[in-house]
Amino acid sequence: MIPVIGIILNAIIAVLVVGYGIWLRNIFEHQLKAKDSTIESYEAIIKIHESEVSRLKAEATPAIVNAYQTVRNFADEMADTNSRLTVQINELKSNTIQQVPGLQERLRAEGFLVATGMFQEAIKPITTTEGHKGSVVTANDFLKAIQTFASDVSNWMAVHTKELNEFTQLAKKSGQTPPA
Repeated sequence: MIPVIGIILNAIIAVLVVGYGIWLRNIFEHQLKAKDSTIESYEAIIKIHESEVSRLKAEATPAIVNAYQTVRNFADEMADTNSRLTVQINELKSNTIQQVPGLQERLRAEGFLVATGMFQEAIKPITTTEGHKGSVVTANDFLKAIQTFASDVSNWMAVHTKELNEFTQLAKKSGQTPPA
């Protein structure tokens, strides 16, 4: 009896292995079909996107070229306008300098007055009785006053150098001798 049971068990195992093999083959076939259909759907999506990109390129390229040309033309016009206005402003400045009599002398006098005011403020501590201790002015007090004056003049010159250069250029353009 034991050999019959062994044969029956071997037959059952063989049937199960064959059944499992057939079942496993069907699963692989379904997976391959699913994979193939997924690949086909992705290929269709890629083709749709490629056609969309081609359409957008065809539509966008002329628009970009036109927009660039418009911006370039506008920039050229603005550069021409800026150049023309700069020339007109310089001509007006030049004409104004020529029309105002004594402008150079007035500017020279104004600079002298500013420098004199700075110097007076710088030496005020050593020339007034409340400005220094006691009645003796020391070399340090005098040196400090000169340093303050030099610093003030340096600051004023830094602020007004650009304006002075512009004035000198305008004076040269208008044919006048710029102030020394």
